[in-house]
Amino acid sequence: MIKTFNINNHIYSNTYIRIDTYINMDKLSVLNDCDFITSNQSETMMDYASRILDYELKNNNNVRKGQTPRLGATFTFLLDKQRTAEQLAELSEEVSGRIDPGLPFWSYLLHKSGCCYLAVYFSDRYYYANGKTEEIRARSDVYINKDTNRICKKDDPSAKLLRKKGDLIRTQTVMYSSKVKLFRFKGKKDCAKKMEELRCWYGEKIEELFKFSTGEGLIIKRFIYTDLEDKYQRNNARRWNKAFSDVEKAFDQAVERLIYIDLYDEESKKLIGVVFHKIRAFASRGYFRYGTGKRLKGYINLNSSDRSQRIYIDGFKARCLDEINKTMERILRSAR
Repeated sequence: MIKTFNINNHIYSNTYIRIDTYINMDKLSVLNDCDFITSNQSETMMDYASRILDYELKNNNNVRKGQTPRLGATFTFLLDKQRTAEQLAELSEEVSGRIDPGLPFWSYLLHKSGCCYLAVYFSDRYYYANGKTEEIRARSDVYINKDTNRICKKDDPSAKLLRKKGDLIRTQTVMYSSKVKLFRFKGKKDCAKKMEELRCWYGEKIEELFKFSTGEGLIIKRFIYTDLEDKYQRNNARRWNKAFSDVEKAFDQAVERLIYIDLYDEESKKLIGVVFHKIRAFASRGYFRYGTGKRLKGYINLNSSDRSQRIYIDGFKARCLDEINKTMERILRSAR
């Protein structure tokens, strides 16, 4: 039996808030082309990120070897048509206050998929304009061989204590802090609780500012494949998880589109709810119909051949997207 987990325990998308925890220079350049709103820094986002990148190149061996550094996280929030620059700036400041008021942030107005979003980028390093003196201390007892003067183990017959744990090694002046973990959770339950608090706060905030209600995001349970020994099962699980993610994104964007054009009323919610439960049923029971005309039967089975699962994955996505598109067409047609 392949185990699954509920995506509510993790940081993923919702119909009105998304979090991207891996931000590199390419993604920042795309964001930088959008309409700038506000920041708590005097310099531009790209200049600040470039200085961080230069700092990483000088001080991080992994980056010098070609590893792409993570430069922060972006919170993206669905907006309404009716908004002012003052409202967006206020909202950006409040998001900063709830995440970490000390971290540098830049906010932008993002147009995507026929909707508008507030994108707030946070750097994951504090900046010290005048520098900060840090003490580098020994993390453990260090021994050397008194004959060779090389590091050795404690039980070496010629071992000599060089420094104790906590001894000062040197001091250094730094301009940036170590990377800050934007998400500090004690476990899955704590993560789910804090993310739900953020979603609830934002839902209340946008209802207060923009007078529209938010929708419920589609959530499909994922496969846990880290403990699977068979590589074909792992590959199938990864592909199905990616398909679930693509379908969730399409569903969420459809709901966001209805919210944005003021068509997310009770009738629309009922129609969207039918699609919501139908897709969830496809995934939970493990089989579905797909194709045109006489529909074929597809199965979610990690033990089956790689080729057949690829066909079923394509069929699953096509069926789900077809259900979403038909429902959207029906809602838009009735509104004319």
